[in-house]
Amino acid sequence: MAPELAKKLCKAFAVIAVVTGGAGMALCVPILLTYGKVSVLATVSLPLIAGAVLVGSGLTAFAILIRE
Repeated sequence: MAPELAKKLCKAFAVIAVVTGGAGMALCVPILLTYGKVSVLATVSLPLIAGAVLVGSGLTAFAILIRE
């Protein structure tokens, strides 16, 4: 695979990671606000953390790839 094609694919995957992480976090917020139980808070916090990891890693990868 050509280096330029690989770089474009990695940029696309970084953007996809940011979008999916943000969407996953956004979908957890209504559930978190609807129920006020601690068990729901514990259950919903895991996808929120996973979304934050996806957003952070996607932004980091994109920042590294656009730097030249």
